[in-house]
Amino acid sequence: MSEKEMNCRMGLRIKEIRQAKDMTQKEFADSLGIVQGFLSGVERGKKNVSDTLIIALCHSYGINKEWLKTGHGEKFRELQIERHAPQMCPFSKKYPKIFRIFS
Repeated sequence: MSEKEMNCRMGLRIKEIRQAKDMTQKEFADSLGIVQGFLSGVERGKKNVSDTLIIALCHSYGINKEWLKTGHGEKFRELQIERHAPQMCPFSKKYPKIFRIFS
């Protein structure tokens, strides 16, 4: 697969995330610290996705990096918290299946 095709597919996955979050390009771009025009280019496969943008997307929206780059795997990472965190998080008792505790 060519780099251009990879960028195009990754751009479509980024657009999918933005639309799933019900955000405009402007809102999504602002949340990532980029301009709307650049995001538009990324979504259309016209602009390259930098490693910095990938990190920002994964960190800000809990996106699985492997899925973002290749389309394989789960779209979102599973939330990981520390062993002591459930006592500090009010949602841990209400939604126990969301939280996976690692030893």
